[in-house]
Amino acid sequence: MWLMKKRRWLVIGVGLIVFCLFAGMLISDIEFLVENDIDHWDFKVLLFLGLTGVGLLLALASVIMNKFFSRHLVVPVFLVILILGVRALPVRWGDYRKVIYPISDSEVERVSRLKLSQDDEHLIYLYRSDNQASIRFMSKMKTYLKTGDQSVYAYDLTKAQAKMTTGQYSALIKRLGVNALPAIVFSYRGFKHSRPYAVTFNAINEQTRFSKLKAYLDGDREKTSGPGIVFKGS
Repeated sequence: MWLMKKRRWLVIGVGLIVFCLFAGMLISDIEFLVENDIDHWDFKVLLFLGLTGVGLLLALASVIMNKFFSRHLVVPVFLVILILGVRALPVRWGDYRKVIYPISDSEVERVSRLKLSQDDEHLIYLYRSDNQASIRFMSKMKTYLKTGDQSVYAYDLTKAQAKMTTGQYSALIKRLGVNALPAIVFSYRGFKHSRPYAVTFNAINEQTRFSKLKAYLDGDREKTSGPGIVFKGS
């Protein structure tokens, strides 16, 4: 009898630990997707969230309906080992990590930190390293921004595309509002708790659109419409 009780408490303890692990993973990933305005729910994202949800429910079932050793606990423990084990794989095995995790998280997060900034303004210059016109214009843009005491982040979409699937890359481009390169994304959050917004200036190497960008950065922020400009409040 004492041994049976000990086993039951062991199942309950392990089940609660596994349940908390799954709950933490599920909440953190949902928060990331929602806060960063990611609306592209591809198969990998759904697979990961689905496995996490199944594991969470089975872990809870093992706590509620446990006997000497609950069969319900085998699957969630296996999923925990699988998911955490994949996350611990070396970077050079990144292709295997992609089976479980939406790898676009790291790239999207980097852009999101610029686009959804806290108490600050950020400019990000979007270009492709296989486009010489974009690279040549970058020096001109940085020279102009230095005169206005502005700083700019350069983001190579060619390198980003190499790390993503076609669907993930399309979702990133859509989210940033890019339809012609090179482009500038301007993000701003006036106060700590105010809602951020972003303006994307497309094809800024064209003189008319570059003029609109300069007018905007120089203080005339009413110019948020017209060709090549995408305004996104959030």
